[in-house]
Amino acid sequence: MQKSYRALAGKYARRYMMGINIKQNEPKITRRSFLQWTSALGATAAVYGCGGGDGDGPEEYETPVVPQEEYVMDRELAEVMGTHPHNCGGRCPFKFYVRDYGTPQARVAKLTSAGDIPRENSLEADEDISFVQTRACVRGYAQIKRTYSPDRLKYPLIQTKERGDITGFKRVSWDEALNKVADMVSDVYSRYDSGELPYVPMVAGPPNGLHNIMMFAGMPFMGFAEGAGSALSQYLGPTILPTGAPSFENMLFATIGSVGLMPGLAGGNSVYNYKDSDFIIQWGADPAVKEPNKTFFLTKAKEAGVPIVTIDAQYTDTAAMLSTGFPQYGIPQFIQVRPQTDSAIAVAMAYIIYKNGWHDDTFIKENCYGFYPTQDVGNDSDGNPFPVVEPPTHPGYVMSKLDFSFQTQITPDQHPFADPNLAGQPVHVPKGMSFVEYLDGLGVEKADKLDISNKEDAVVTWASQLSGVDKTTIRNLADAFAHAGDVFLENGNNGGQKTNNGMHSVWMMISLAAMCGHTVKQGGNLGVNSTDTASNP
Repeated sequence: MQKSYRALAGKYARRYMMGINIKQNEPKITRRSFLQWTSALGATAAVYGCGGGDGDGPEEYETPVVPQEEYVMDRELAEVMGTHPHNCGGRCPFKFYVRDYGTPQARVAKLTSAGDIPRENSLEADEDISFVQTRACVRGYAQIKRTYSPDRLKYPLIQTKERGDITGFKRVSWDEALNKVADMVSDVYSRYDSGELPYVPMVAGPPNGLHNIMMFAGMPFMGFAEGAGSALSQYLGPTILPTGAPSFENMLFATIGSVGLMPGLAGGNSVYNYKDSDFIIQWGADPAVKEPNKTFFLTKAKEAGVPIVTIDAQYTDTAAMLSTGFPQYGIPQFIQVRPQTDSAIAVAMAYIIYKNGWHDDTFIKENCYGFYPTQDVGNDSDGNPFPVVEPPTHPGYVMSKLDFSFQTQITPDQHPFADPNLAGQPVHVPKGMSFVEYLDGLGVEKADKLDISNKEDAVVTWASQLSGVDKTTIRNLADAFAHAGDVFLENGNNGGQKTNNGMHSVWMMISLAAMCGHTVKQGGNLGVNSTDTASNP
């Protein structure tokens, strides 16, 4: 039977006061007497804890950690599986405990991540990447706070003042808001129907399913037009077709344009390939913040001794926690570049690799188009003839890329090369447009502009001055990229590809990876964002 805490406290208090009285009659408190009393009090607390007792000695009592029916606070919490709406790539599963589930008063009381639930041999399993327990990060665990934030927009608002004046918003009913949208759609349609406008000024997804695929990548910002509106807009007349997604548009279309449809849309090789890599470059990628589902795999690669380097405009969490540097090649863990100058470094690396013969010539000739000219273009700046490769032949059709199926042929009026009469004819790289001609011309241009006789040094100096990265680091990067083994070049879908000409930046990374054949290596990548599903076939 549990005894009163008051009685136990009284016992200790009486003994303590007795000790003080005794000590007051002594000439002084000795070190020995002090240790005796403090040891006794400590031992008593250790043996009896804060439990009960009647002051007459130790006795059994119930531990407060044993579940007791009368202390259960809420038995009406429903367990509901779900996830969070953050578009981070993880989408970690949650178990939500909901009070008043199924009613308008429903409210999430607590949540746990699926990985919080213990399982047999969980410690051993956690060290294995073959079956990963997906655990949420701090951002995911803040879902309750985010959901019930007092600043969250819960009701439709209509602007009553000038655009941009936040004081002009007033709350309206859902019926009033929907009627307002319907009136606006009706107004623009009538202007199109009367001939005033050449098309309906709405951004809408096509009826081929592209908008459904793009929804996950951030397209819901388009609101009415990119949701139920897409189904309606195709019946109104010509509309504006979105070219991609604000999440990774440039990366998506650079990937489709250069290598075709890849797993995970714009994804390259899988994060499972990190462990097989000899060198990982996180270029403009910060998975520790943006895609925390990848951090476990990077951590395992780091534990396995795989060198990891981050190249970014800011010192990221990935650079701080996961990057190691590559001491063998004198490369630091973090290389800071000026915003939007990453391509200059990649071009300088490509120049070094090509001019030193470090590129994978066999892979390029068998798998790449546009690197070498397909017809005689004369000599390079050193007086040597440019290599020439056989051109591919035209298949007689062009496949549409808009529906991501590559199974729909487009018509000649949609594309000048979609002509069956062209079947079997050679498809030449236009003179002056091959990559080696570009690199050679770049060396001549920078040597003349910077008044540096050595063309390679001129290109590296140009890239260094533009990016702020020292020339030695650029040279070391090129050396490691060509000689370290399988290199996993990951160009994150962050700021670098969300800028003007961002698609060309991504295309440069893809070209750089292809130069050394890393595109199809077990521990390599094609120079874009990795995927957490199947690898590049």
